[in-house]
Amino acid sequence: DTSSATPSRNGRNTSGRDSGRMFTNPAAVIGTKSFLESLHPRLARYIQLVEQTLSAPRPLDEICAAIAISSRTLSRLTRAAFNCAPGELSARIRLNYAASLLKSSSKSLPDIAEASGYRSTPHFSEAFNAHFRMRPGKYRRLQKQPLE
Repeated sequence: DTSSATPSRNGRNTSGRDSGRMFTNPAAVIGTKSFLESLHPRLARYIQLVEQTLSAPRPLDEICAAIAISSRTLSRLTRAAFNCAPGELSARIRLNYAASLLKSSSKSLPDIAEASGYRSTPHFSEAFNAHFRMRPGKYRRLQKQPLE
């Protein structure tokens, strides 16, 4: 289980074998200045570009050209830091952004799907369910419940 794992300076999970999931709340870490400074500069730039284009994800080859890196090198960097491919990292960032919108806004699911770069609400819902192991609506209800 990686839910209690913490990233090391290079972003790797320090709890041993990684199931492919990022640590508990990567949205709270990824994108922060101190975290980005701990990464390879081009990997940090990749994350920044993904975050800047959440609602309209750019093709990987276009992002690689913009940051002057080969897709193979970017793949090695994301695998070393996050144990996943660049596309999966992009999806994780987008899904964590969607989770933050579900928690903090009253936007509709189609609006959140679009803001997160998903063209269809069903596709967004399936991706969200696969990542968080619950549907977006249930996630929102659980996040909005008052603590007892």
